[in-house]
Amino acid sequence: MRTRYKAAAAAFLFATTIGAHAEITTGAKLQEWLSSNDGALHLAATMYIVGVLDDDGVLQAAEMKGLMKPDQAPRHLCASGKAKGPELQQSVARMLNERPELKRMPAVLAVRAALARDYPCS
Repeated sequence: MRTRYKAAAAAFLFATTIGAHAEITTGAKLQEWLSSNDGALHLAATMYIVGVLDDDGVLQAAEMKGLMKPDQAPRHLCASGKAKGPELQQSVARMLNERPELKRMPAVLAVRAALARDYPCS
């Protein structure tokens, strides 16, 4: 009996999560977080930006290991050790103000554009 109950519960959970999907964070949403007075939203913005930096580190490592050709990789970011959360937030907020078209696009594009401009790799 317990096995049937567990199997039914697992099937129900699986069925209800099939329709779930992650929503893309847009530049407008990231700008909303950056301009908010809510500390939790500022933290969310910083974590999003740091996540993009972390992803770039993975891309750089893949390139160094020969898993990705340099011409296939995007322009790398080198903000690590040069900037902290507030500086990263200011960089991205400035980019979103300068290029409003980025607000309609995935936020990762605004983050990459801002950090590539302000923290290029030499």
